[in-house]
Amino acid sequence: MPPSALVRAWNNFEPRGIPLLRAQGVECIAASYGHLLGNTPSGLATIASGTTPDTHGVSASKWYDHITNEPQSLIADKVCGAVGDSYNDYNVSPQKLLVATLAQAWRAAFPQSHIYSMSLSPLPAILLAGRAANAALWMNEKTGHFVTSTYYCDTLPQFVTQFNRNGVAAMYLKQPWQPAKRSHAYASLLMRNSPLQDASQFDDPKFSIPATTISIGPQYAKLATMPRGNTLLRDLLVAAIEGDRLGRNAEPDLLSVYFSPFENIATLYGPESMQYEDALFRFDAELAQLLDYLNATVGKKQYLLVLTSAYAAAPSVEYLQAWRIPSGQFNPDRALFLLNSYLRARYGVADLVRGHAGQQFYLNRPLIEKHSLSLSSLGEQAAQFLQDMAGVSAAYPANILQWGGGARSRAQRAASNFHPKRSGDVVVDLLPGWSVVSERFPTAKNGESSYDMHVPLFFFGWKLGPRRVVHSVAPCDIAPTICHLMQIAPPNAATGQPIEGVADWDK
Repeated sequence: MPPSALVRAWNNFEPRGIPLLRAQGVECIAASYGHLLGNTPSGLATIASGTTPDTHGVSASKWYDHITNEPQSLIADKVCGAVGDSYNDYNVSPQKLLVATLAQAWRAAFPQSHIYSMSLSPLPAILLAGRAANAALWMNEKTGHFVTSTYYCDTLPQFVTQFNRNGVAAMYLKQPWQPAKRSHAYASLLMRNSPLQDASQFDDPKFSIPATTISIGPQYAKLATMPRGNTLLRDLLVAAIEGDRLGRNAEPDLLSVYFSPFENIATLYGPESMQYEDALFRFDAELAQLLDYLNATVGKKQYLLVLTSAYAAAPSVEYLQAWRIPSGQFNPDRALFLLNSYLRARYGVADLVRGHAGQQFYLNRPLIEKHSLSLSSLGEQAAQFLQDMAGVSAAYPANILQWGGGARSRAQRAASNFHPKRSGDVVVDLLPGWSVVSERFPTAKNGESSYDMHVPLFFFGWKLGPRRVVHSVAPCDIAPTICHLMQIAPPNAATGQPIEGVADWDK
């Protein structure tokens, strides 16, 4: 969710939705990530742990082990299975997380609290749940049922079992994607062919949302690319509050939800598209309903809601080209092939680069050692080669990042991404306007990472009054701020600080 999307859609929001967060809560208008590689894993890990990737170690969902040279998945765990479905397709757990999260800090302070996280895919749910949740819940794309890992429990919570029986996912899958508003409400229609085009020709009450049909993968995967996927998560959130009486127990409870369709819709169509805008309209209306529900059940001032984003989707190439702004897509697979070809021609050794993940390229360290080559020299040569490619702003070798990243501000942000055991040997920084080709959706108009560091951040409810925080804050400050408000210790590796303007609510 980039802040620019909120600006474009603001006049058509429900007064009791996102605008209410601004009118009666705290809005941090200068919230931005301090690390370079903006993506879902690194963003969520930063929010949950209260620190940056150089400490929590999450720059992408995978990496290459520097000793074994084998690819590693952040959440893969052969020992753990899935709970709640006959299809045991998920062997995942939080065992590879290097630091504690807000959930652990919460559990330590409130042992009897109920802690849940929810998403349509396992990675966000596990990152937000950490090691101490009652359950991290995600949707099985084959059945539409929500499941969890045996790491957390042996049986599903009763409210999840009942929710699965109700067949809510199947109901939403059958519903067509109809626009939430009349066509003149969509600022994105101005961008169809030209950023200056008149939208009056689209003022037809029967117009429909052009949506890409996702035919690859299980049938319920389509929900993760539609606004109804957000509705499904909203319904599960309400089921949790109803079923476990969240917010009305002896100790305060913690519920984290990652509305993953926003990420996929921004990737497929771009954050300035009609599809994204429609998803935002629907989310805003459902947020208004949710706030009314919380006020009626948990009670006003009896809950704290925080709304932010794992990263800000960058403008799509199509949108930037309409404005004649330089833009393009960077293909890491092509870059890997060319880089290996270059190094083979220079050293006579094939496959000196093992692979890539999250704009990071991993050298084949065992092979380099076998041929008595210099790792640092190869890293510098690889960085120089990659830096000359179209769309690349800079490429930073690991031997530079490990010791602080140099004087450039973007190099320092790259250093904030560098973890010596998990990061690649070369980190690529793209020019503004360039995105990485999506691995999941090869024909998508956008990538799954961003050079834009700014995100929305709202705190609403509890004892907070209306305030706008104009000084710079970071998402790694969110967990320490919540812990400060609850008067509990922050996660063990947290480096963020309580946000002035939120933590000092009583001044």
